[in-house]
Formats: sequence, structure tokens, C-alpha cells
Amino acid sequence: HISAGESIAEALLRETAEEIGLQQQTGDFKFLFEYEIHNEIESELATVFRLNSAGPFQFPEDEIDELRFFPAEELKQRLAEGNTADMTPILQKELAMLDGFKS
Repeated sequence: HISAGESIAEALLRETAEEIGLQQQTGDFKFLFEYEIHNEIESELATVFRLNSAGPFQFPEDEIDELRFFPAEELKQRLAEGNTADMTPILQKELAMLDGFKS
């Protein structure tokens, strides 16, 4: 989430460092899309970026149980089969919005 007075770029760099331990530059990210989330829990604007990195990755173990990476083909297959029990509705929506994941 963006803190008061923080830009999207600043929040992007801060969240990437906090959540997966990467120190990047704003230019390393590619903007993909932006959309509004409205559900019973929250209402916010989500901005989605892509980053290719070999790491190393570190995460706060008191906040995150596991960090995993999935091949795109596996995610596409899981979405097509409805094998999404361990995916949040927001993740499913965002994957469906990506080129190559649309059915």
C-alpha cells in the first residue's frame, strides 16, 4: 500500500524491498495495468508492474510463510482447469487481465 505523501514509484521500490528483499531502480519495472478493486474488505486502486530478476530474494518470515515462483504455463493451466483454491480472487483477476492468460 502507498503511504501518505508517497508516490507510486516510491511505494513500488519500498514494497519490493520489504516483501521480497530486492533493491531495484524504478526503470527496472514495466508498467502492465491499473484497475480498481472493490469488495467487502477493501476498495483501492491497484497498479501492476512486471520485474524480471534472478534475486537473491529474502522475505519477512513473520509476514510471509513461503515465497514460490510458478511457470506461466502452470498458472495458465490451473486457471483453465479451475484449480485455484490457493489463489486469492484478486490474484485470479489480475492473472486473467494479463496478455497470454486470457481465455
